[in-house]
Amino acid sequence: MIVGGPVYRTIYTSWRALQAAIARQKIPWVALLVGLIPTAGILAYPCQIIWSAKGKKQKIAQFIVYDFFTRIGATIPAWGGEDTNTEHFFNQIADKIANRQLNRRKPLESAKL
Repeated sequence: MIVGGPVYRTIYTSWRALQAAIARQKIPWVALLVGLIPTAGILAYPCQIIWSAKGKKQKIAQFIVYDFFTRIGATIPAWGGEDTNTEHFFNQIADKIANRQLNRRKPLESAKL
């Protein structure tokens, strides 16, 4: 059962990558790689959207990533909960993933500092 999720996601994403290659479109490499990760693999397509989309679609994908990691931090027994350091730790992980697109598109602005 643990292996099933990544296997099914990989099969699905591989099929979508093949369809994209045949149609001469961009191949969803980010979704393919993230989909291999157990549990966090459900974020495959939101991560792909963050990587390649703009505007409202990107904001929705960022929300999904933040919500996923916030729920992990809030549900960990003993150390977790709302507004704890554990939840903030997981929010930092989500922040690194969700803002990857913004950091990738503005390399010159960070060099000015």
